Amino acid sequence: MKLPFFNQRAIALAMILAIVSVLWGGAVSWAQVKRLPKPSGHVNDFFEALDSQTKSRLEVVLENLKQRTGLEFMIATVTSVGSQDIYDYSLAVANDWNVGAPATPTKSLLLLIATDSGKFFSQASKSARASLPDGLIGEMGLRMRPKLESGGYSQALLTGIQVFAEILGERNNFTLADVDPQAENLVATRQRPRVVRTARTAPTETPTPQPSESPAPQPTVQQTETLSPQIIPNATPPPVTASPESTQTPKPSVRPRVTQPSETPAVASPSPSAVPQEITPSAIATNSASPRSSPEESPSAPTSPSVPVQVSDNSARLTRSSSTDRRTNVTPPANPEDEKEEVELTLTKPVDQRIELLKAFIAAHPQSVAVPRAFELIVAAHATLGDQKLQAGDTEGGLREFRLAISEAPPDMRDPL
Repeated sequence: MKLPFFNQRAIALAMILAIVSVLWGGAVSWAQVKRLPKPSGHVNDFFEALDSQTKSRLEVVLENLKQRTGLEFMIATVTSVGSQDIYDYSLAVANDWNVGAPATPTKSLLLLIATDSGKFFSQASKSARASLPDGLIGEMGLRMRPKLESGGYSQALLTGIQVFAEILGERNNFTLADVDPQAENLVATRQRPRVVRTARTAPTETPTPQPSESPAPQPTVQQTETLSPQIIPNATPPPVTASPESTQTPKPSVRPRVTQPSETPAVASPSPSAVPQEITPSAIATNSASPRSSPEESPSAPTSPSVPVQVSDNSARLTRSSSTDRRTNVTPPANPEDEKEEVELTLTKPVDQRIELLKAFIAAHPQSVAVPRAFELIVAAHATLGDQKLQAGDTEGGLREFRLAISEAPPDMRDPL
C-alpha cells in the first residue's frame, strides 16, 4: 500500500529536522570542548585553582599509580561548563582526550571539576571499571565534596587521591606511602608524641619548732612585760632592732610598765601579716645571747604565743601547696584540630582496623567536633568491606557489612555513598 505523496514529504522533513538538531547540538558541545587544550600531564589545572606544591605532589602520586596498576588517571579543572550538564561536558572531554571514555581501550579515568559551582564528575573506561573496587569512585567523591564546596580545591584533590590510592593499594598489595612519599613523613610527624610540660611548684618546707631550744628565751622575755608588744616589730622587715632593746632593760623602771595591759597585744601578735615571717628563730637567737636573764621571773606565758604562730604558718603553707597541686593536675582542653587529624589518620589503616579505631575514638570523645566525620568514615569502611567480601564470594558477610553501614549511618549524614 502506497502512502500519499503528502505523508511521504512530511516524514522526510521530520527526519531531516531531527538529524539537523542532533548534529547542531553535537557541534555546539564539540565547540565548547574544543576550547580545552590537549592534556599535558596527569593534572591539567586550566582554572589555576591548585598551588604548585600540591600539583607536583599529585603528579607524582598519579604517575606511581600508573606504574603499579596501569591506570591512566587524569584531572581537569575548568572555570565553567556553561549551560551543559556536568556529565555531558565531562563525557565530551573524555571522548576528545580519549581518556575515560566508554570506547577507550585502555584503563583510564578522568576527573573533571567545575570551579564555579563546585560540581565534579568522573568518567571511567570499561576496562577501568572492571579493575577498580566497587564503590571506590563514590568513596573518593564523598571525601572530596565538603572541601570542594568550601573552595579548598588543593586539599580536596589531595584527600580524594589519597583515599583512592589507599583503597586501590589494598587490592594490589601496596600502601599509600609507596605511591606518596610525603604522606609517610606526614603520618610520622603527626604520630610523634608531644610532650606537655606543666610547671610544678615544690611544696614549701616549714621548720618544726625544737622543744629543746624553747626554754632559753623564757627568762629574757619575762624581764619586762613590754616584750610582747616588741614582738610585733620583729615581724616587720627590720628584726634586728628588737634584740638589743630586750636585753638592755633590767632596770627598776619595769614595774610601772607592768601595770599597762600589755598582754592583749601579745595575743594579737600572731596576725596574718606575721605569718610569712619566721619570728621564733630570730627571737631565740637574740634572747639566748643575753647573760642578764633573771631566773626568778619564770612564768612561761610568752612561749605560748610562739606556738600558734608556727601552727598557723604551717596550715597556710599546706593549703597553698595543695591548691597549687590541684592547679597543676588540671588537664588542658582537647584541641579540635588534633582530634580531626586523629580521625583522618585512620585512613592509613586497613578497613577492619579503621572501624575499631573510629569506634574507640567516638567512645573516648563523644562531644568532639570530629564525631560526625568519624561516623562517615565508619559507614564508608563498612561499605568498602562489604564490597570486598562480595567480590571474594562471601555474600552473607558482604550483606552484613552493608546492613551495618546503613544502621550506623547518622540521620543527619550528608549525601549517601
